[in-house]
Amino acid sequence: MSEHINPTTLDSETAPLPGTSLRKMYKTQIDAVSFIKSCGFKLAKSKFSADVKRGKIPRNAKGFFKESALLGYAEENLTSLSRLEKAVAEDDSAPQVPKSSFSKSYKTQLDAVAFLQVSGFKVEKSKFHNDVKRGRVPRNAAGRFEEGALLGYAAANLPPLSTVENKAAGEAMVNRAVADTDLKVWQGQRLKLKLEKEQGLLMPRADHERDLSARAQLFKNETEGQCRRLAPKIIDLVVEQLAALDGVDAGVALLLRNAAPNIVPLLTEYLLSQSEELMDSWAADRDFVVEIGEDAEPGETNA
Repeated sequence: MSEHINPTTLDSETAPLPGTSLRKMYKTQIDAVSFIKSCGFKLAKSKFSADVKRGKIPRNAKGFFKESALLGYAEENLTSLSRLEKAVAEDDSAPQVPKSSFSKSYKTQLDAVAFLQVSGFKVEKSKFHNDVKRGRVPRNAAGRFEEGALLGYAAANLPPLSTVENKAAGEAMVNRAVADTDLKVWQGQRLKLKLEKEQGLLMPRADHERDLSARAQLFKNETEGQCRRLAPKIIDLVVEQLAALDGVDAGVALLLRNAAPNIVPLLTEYLLSQSEELMDSWAADRDFVVEIGEDAEPGETNA
């Protein structure tokens, strides 16, 4: 005996059209899913397959899906597109959608994207195309995009334009705050430098380098003068020490004293060369730089 279902038990918006006997049966899951979608329910093939494995959808002895059983399963487990459209329209947080019966459909992806953008959602053509390929955007039996299905997809996968604009405004505000903070820090540093300059704690770099150069020249002159003064004194000291030693012929000391005028220039030149080598050796391990304070302006250094 054929099974019947009372249409009054179904949602009035998802009940089968008059004249439907609910006696037809479907062999494959694809046909069963197509029938459920044609009755106004939102259903993915993967969900239907999983529910079949869990035993939520009964079959007859021959393994066929009866229309009455499919409608009973849909009423208990699925949401109709008409209900989804109402939920989107009643959601205060969702963007305001132009009043429509959601009966219009679009053939191309470009038209569907334009509808979503007008409805207040941020969506790019490339993202919509990828979502269509992944099966996230349902189509009707004619392969068209219905407005109700598009709004359901947008509510689950797309951000409203208001959210995107608020995020951009927040980032701009943070960037402005950071820039203002950096500017205040820089202004504070400049004020500190000006105060130190007025207090005499800073001096121009050129003056400092000129002072270092003068000091270096003075040290060089003092070293050369010292070498020239020490050479004769060293000769006199050696002669005195030889004369005081026991067993040393006095003629040797006299000979050295007479040769002093010829030895002093040689000794002076030797001392000068040694002092230059000593300075070169000492400078090789050091970097002679002008130390500038961290807050000093270009061209100025700490006094």
